[in-house]
Amino acid sequence: MSVRTKIIGAFLIGLSLIVINVVVIFIGLNMQSDDALLINIAGRQRMLSQRISKNAFILLSDVSSEESVERARSELMGAVNLYDATLRGMLYGGAVTDTSGELIEIEAISDSTGNLSKTNELWEPFKNNALLVHNDLDRAAAQYISSNNNALLASSNSVVVDLQSQAEEKLAFIKRFQYYVVTLSVVTMLIVTGLVQKQIVDPIKKMADISKKLSVGDLNQNMDFASKDEIGTLATSFNQMISNMNRQALVAEKIADGILMKKLKSFQNMMFSIRTISG
Repeated sequence: MSVRTKIIGAFLIGLSLIVINVVVIFIGLNMQSDDALLINIAGRQRMLSQRISKNAFILLSDVSSEESVERARSELMGAVNLYDATLRGMLYGGAVTDTSGELIEIEAISDSTGNLSKTNELWEPFKNNALLVHNDLDRAAAQYISSNNNALLASSNSVVVDLQSQAEEKLAFIKRFQYYVVTLSVVTMLIVTGLVQKQIVDPIKKMADISKKLSVGDLNQNMDFASKDEIGTLATSFNQMISNMNRQALVAEKIADGILMKKLKSFQNMMFSIRTISG
């Protein structure tokens, strides 16, 4: 594997981990936004149940003015319809009105605790009695609402608590996933750094040190590094260069020795000639 491939591979691994982390954060933010919306809608159900009870009592109050009765009738019917549509949406999914009055699409809510089904069981007779109060000013129906108001409120609140718990579990999962990604990123960076140090930086530093020794005439050097990439090829070429330098030095030494011997022989001949002439 070439050095270029190793560097590109390390870069792509790091980039992939960053992209994964960004995607997880983006998904987590969207999930938090959706969960917050559902919690707000479910929380509104508690307020609607109390509005229904309040307006039912106003309708049957002897001291209520005609204007307040009409307003109570309108608010009662609006609260019943909104509670019912929202509950249907949470049970089966579909279009519901959010807290800002806009129509949105939601998916059916997970009912692992059964609180949503229990709320629906409480709601059906509660709704029917609320309609009896609205249409016929039925006092028995108003009494039923009074007796079951707290139960519906508590059950509606349990749905909110369930949604909050689910949101917290999702958030905890996202945090754990991000922790794993960050940990993996750190480990990967350490591994990549170690590989780059071992396979690229260290060999180059060693060749630089050997070059300094060669420059002062120390030819007893060897680049001990085996790899199939460019660094390995360079190390092999470096060793070949050192080997060639050693051969050249040996040849030069032999040549120098030969010249010295010739000069010595020539000097000896000259001395012999001088002694002969003198004698």
